[in-house]
Formats: sequence, C-alpha cells, structure tokens
Amino acid sequence: MLRNCVRHYFCLDRMVSSKLHLVKEKDAKTDYVYYEQKTVFSKEKGNKKYKLLDVKVPDMNAKKTQFYVFDKNTVPVPRQVYIAPLRKYVKQKLQRDEFIRYKKSQTTIQEQQEEQVDELWGENPPIRYFERLVAKDLFFNYRSPRFAEYNNRKNDFLSNPSVHSEVKNIIQEIKQASTIQLSRVYHPNYFIEDHYKKLPDLFNKLKEAVSQANFKEIPKIAWMLQNQLLYKEDIYKIWEVIENIVKPQIHHYTIDELILLKRGLATTYPKAGSYELHNLIYNLVSQEKLSVDQTIEALYAFRTFNHDKFAKVLIENLIKLLPEYKDNHSKLAQAFYSIANNLPKKHLRAQSFDVTANDRYRLSVMNAFVGPLKEGKYNMDDITRILLGVSILKVPNFNDLIFLLENQLQEPDEYQLVHILYALSKGNNGIQSGTNETYKYLEQFVSKYFDQYENLEKSRIYYAYSAMHSEFAQNPIFLNWIKENMLKFSFSELQNVVYGLMFNQVSDQEIWSNFLKNVATKSEYVPLANYFALKQAKFYITQFFPHWNLKPFEEACQNAENMFLANRTERQHLDQQIIDFQIDLNTQLQYDWKTYYNWNNTYFFNITLPDHRIAIVLNTPRTTINGKPRAQLQLQQQVLATQDWKLLIFDQTELFSMKTKERAAFYKKTIDEAIESQKDKMKAWEEERRDQIYEQLLIQAENGITPGKRFVKREDLIGLSRFPV
Repeated sequence: MLRNCVRHYFCLDRMVSSKLHLVKEKDAKTDYVYYEQKTVFSKEKGNKKYKLLDVKVPDMNAKKTQFYVFDKNTVPVPRQVYIAPLRKYVKQKLQRDEFIRYKKSQTTIQEQQEEQVDELWGENPPIRYFERLVAKDLFFNYRSPRFAEYNNRKNDFLSNPSVHSEVKNIIQEIKQASTIQLSRVYHPNYFIEDHYKKLPDLFNKLKEAVSQANFKEIPKIAWMLQNQLLYKEDIYKIWEVIENIVKPQIHHYTIDELILLKRGLATTYPKAGSYELHNLIYNLVSQEKLSVDQTIEALYAFRTFNHDKFAKVLIENLIKLLPEYKDNHSKLAQAFYSIANNLPKKHLRAQSFDVTANDRYRLSVMNAFVGPLKEGKYNMDDITRILLGVSILKVPNFNDLIFLLENQLQEPDEYQLVHILYALSKGNNGIQSGTNETYKYLEQFVSKYFDQYENLEKSRIYYAYSAMHSEFAQNPIFLNWIKENMLKFSFSELQNVVYGLMFNQVSDQEIWSNFLKNVATKSEYVPLANYFALKQAKFYITQFFPHWNLKPFEEACQNAENMFLANRTERQHLDQQIIDFQIDLNTQLQYDWKTYYNWNNTYFFNITLPDHRIAIVLNTPRTTINGKPRAQLQLQQQVLATQDWKLLIFDQTELFSMKTKERAAFYKKTIDEAIESQKDKMKAWEEERRDQIYEQLLIQAENGITPGKRFVKREDLIGLSRFPV
C-alpha cells in the first residue's frame, strides 16, 4: 500500500509537470507560486545580434491548489520535485510559438519601414512572375526595321526576278492595302498571318491568278511570295496550288529555275511545299554539275536541307572551283560571304555537329580563302562582305587580311559604314579588330550619317568605338541619343548600349534608372543572347547606387537567368596558351588554387583563390587593344570589385620575356600583395557571413527546425570562416 501511494504521488507530479512545465519558487511573501519556463529571442538595443534566453514568466492560469498544504505561519520544508523532460517536438513547438510572438512584436518597426516609398519604383513597383515560356521568347532576335533592306543589299548578287503579269499587280495591291510596313516588324508576338487574315478578298484573287499562270512563271511567283509578301503559313492554300502545277512539269524546268523555286520554298519557315516536292528538286539539282554562280544560288536554296548535308557538298564544290574565279575578285568576295552566311546552323550542332569539329571546319574554310582574298582589289561592297564573313566565321588571328582590306577603304555610304564598324568590332573571333587609323577615318562619316540610322545601327556604332577605347565614344551625340531613347530600346539595342556605357565608365543616374525601368516594364522576356550584358550591368550599377531596389529587374530576367550558364565559355579557356600559363603558375607557387571556377554564374576563370577572393586571367596579344587589356577584361575587374573580389590580369608578352626565377618572384610578389590587400575585406565578409548564418538559425527555429545545440552563440561560428560565394 505504501508502495502504491508513492507510485501514485510521483505519477501525479510527473503528469502535471509534463503538461504545464511548472516550477515552484518562493516569492517575497513566502507563498509558493507556479512559474512557466519559456525560451524567447531577444534583440540587443542598437545591434542586429540575436540571443536565445531562458526567462521565467508567472503562469497566471496555474491553479493555486497544491499537492500538499503548507501553513503560511511556518517555514515550509523544501522538497525536490521531479520534472519530466520535454520531448523534442514539444521543445520545437515552444520555441516556434515564442519566436512568432517575438516577430509580431517587431511588426510595427517593419510596417514603418515598408511605408517608405521606393526611390526608384515609387509606390507600385512592377511585379513579374516566373512563367513557362516557348523557345521563341528566350531566343528571339530583335532586328533592325531596315533588316530586309540591308539584307537585300548584302545579297544583291543573287538573282531577283519578277513576273510581268496580273500576279505582280495583285502583290502590289496587297502591299498598298497593308496598314503596316511588312518588312519593318520584328516582334516575338507578331505573326504576319494575323494581318493577312484581314485581306481575304485580295488573297483569293491572288490564288486565282496563280492557278491560271504559266508553269514557267511559277518559280518567279514563288520567289515573289516569300521575298515581297513574306507569305509563310499557307492560310490561303496558295502553296498547294503551286505544288499541283509544278509536280507534273518538274522535268521541264531548267536548273536555274529549280534553284529559284527551291529558294522561294525554303526561305520561308515553316517550309512551304511537301517533303516530296523538296526531294524531287534536290534529286534533279544534285545530279548536275553546277557552275560557280549556280553553286552560290544553290547554297542559299539548300542551306538547311537534310541537316546541311547538301550544303556542305556545295561549300566543298566552291572551294574546288576556286582556281576558276580567284582572279574575279568580286565573285571571290561573294562566294566567301555566301559560305560564311550559310554554314551549319547552331540548332543543328547539338544533334549532328560537334562544336570542336565545327571550329575546325570554319578554320579550314578560312584557310582555303585567305590566300586568294589577300591578293584581290575590291570595291566597298565587296570589302563589307569579306569583313562580315570573317566576323561570322569567328576565326582568330587573321588581322593581316583585315589590315589589307583597311588599306583599300574608300568613302562609305551609310549601309557600308555601319556594317564595316560592326564587323570590325567582332572580327577577331568576337574580339575587336582593326587599327586606330581606320576608326579615326570613319568618324567623319559617323557624324554625317548618324541621324539617318535606326537605333540598332546607332548602338552598334557606339559599341564599336567604346570597345576600342576611342575618345570618339565620349562624343555628346551618343549620350544625348541614349538619354532620349533609353526607355524605348529593344533588347538587342540595350545590349550594345549597356556595354558601351560600362566600357566608358558612365555613372549617370537618369540613364541607369531608365535602363532598369525599361527592362522591368517590358512585356517581352529577356532573350538569352542579350542577357549577359544585362547581368553584368546589375553588378555594375551597385557600385554607384547600392541602395537601389533591383528586385523588379531581377524578376524580369529570371527566365533568362535560369537558362544562363557561365560554363558555356569553358572551351574558350582550353586554349593552349592559357593552359601553359596555368601550369607555369602552379609550378612556381604552391597555393590552394581552384581551377575552372564559376563565379556567380557570370564569369568562368581558369585560376582562382576563393579563400582570398582573387581571380587571375592571362591577357594574350589577341585580347590586347591599343596596348591595354580589352574592354571586357577591364569590365570584369569592375564587376568583381563590387563583390569584394580582385581580378589580376597578367600580360603574356611581359611574363614570358622574363627569366624563370624573375617570373616566379613576380608571381609571388603580385599575388601576396593582392592577398594582403584583401585581408580587411575578408575579415568583414566573415563577420557578415556569421551574422547571416546566425539569422538563418533563428529562421530555422521559426519553422520548427532547431540546430543540434539548443543555445548557439555567435562565438561558436568563428570556425566557419570559408564559404563559397
């Protein structure tokens, strides 16, 4: 019986303690009062550091009934009371509830901060949600309104026939009835078929005229449909009428007529005509021995046929026929540009064409033409075509050919000027080429034609001069034009303009605020091809305006950011010169190097010291412009500096002119000085990082996730001193 009483006593006490978690303490009046032990978060005044504290709060709801009665006039005998330990989930619940109470007590401060109007966006900043996109949204190419005009100028050596019949007159009526200029609209949400659906009478009339045309006129009609009307989707079944006329008469067409018919069918997308018709034309043309002119025309007609297999045959044929036309300098320039403009497309490389093999293929084409091209005398149109071909091929170290072409420059017209500057800005495998004298000579014509250009042409000129470190890029005509149109620029124009602004160290608040508003308020999505410039601009802006809210800008770019990969430039870092430098540096200095480092998914570096926030790059002669590292490398230095990183640029020519011991001493001195200069920044960064981790632990407690220790002090985080950025 005594044993049962003792068991009953302890069970009762354990039940009450585990439920209410009560502790008896004596107050000033010698009364025993129940207290509830709680864990709360407190914030020290004027500091952002948080502590976990145990406090005891009187439990007002606890019953005054005791398990045993004490006389107030007598001193009670202290007695040990068993307190059952709390289960883990009970502890988590207590901590979570108390943290929620603490957060609610801070709402007043947060509401006061939220009431402040955003300096950049005002009361209603734009909001963009993540959406699933179709491919065209991220890969759309925003072209100039004069693209069709310039494209016809580049390819004016191709045949451009027209029919003198009722069909021609109807096509002119359709063009006049159009409320828009058909060749000046380039937008991802624009479909020309939607416009043509409003003109059923004219198109039915055109369909009737085509059905009654002579079969010999059909190739010319097909070419006019795609060249003048851009008639793609066969909403009025005109292509079906053409195919029904062509098939029975296919053997009565000459090779030139078949090639022209294929150009009309294949230039549109989706392709007009059935697969059977395309194969019929291919079988007839491929069996013939083509002349130089026919091969060039066929290259445009069959450039995407059967995964480019026939296009490669035509390119090889043009190379074999070089001895026949190498003395005809104009024909040589046309053939070279045609090959460059019709190489295997990017969307096919992943399926059937290796990237490295593609590089070798382009280089072999360039090597086949470079000898004859150097011996030629050209007019300005031919010089423009050759320079554009070199920039499209993306081959390095052909500056000698570019130099010879620069010596033949004459006075350019507006078309030649903008395309020569654009080609020179990317002529050395995407890097600037050309001499200062050439850019200086062309300045007078830029001032002459500048007002006649569309925004895309102006942006390309600005980029070309900015990338060359030219003083002409500081001309007021550029900044005035940018200020007036920054809110109107398309993404292709923004890319060139933003690069120019960063290369020229522009910090104008109005320009950069309008840039952010332009991107954040557009209904279109940022194309992947234009995103790299915008991504760097985000870091660049923070050095001048660190308090600006960039969240709307980041939301507008989130689709492109999810698809962007800095590792895409990895093969550029496999150049033998860079690998030799990497080996030499590893041999001379025994540091904890990290190779092929991806920095914030923005840059890709061969050699880094992440523990000290130092990156190292090699500046080769190809990347040296006017005796300085190219503008992109200098921009990288600025961008890294905004995140407390230091970029060291070593000059290859200077390094390997030193002896081995001198070079090793130079490496050590330069890198040690960089490490010393980063010490204070690293110390501040580690302190900030520990605060961030500590706040993360508090947030985990709010969500019911507690760390291993119940009480975590900031001093416990001292060892956590190295974190990847």
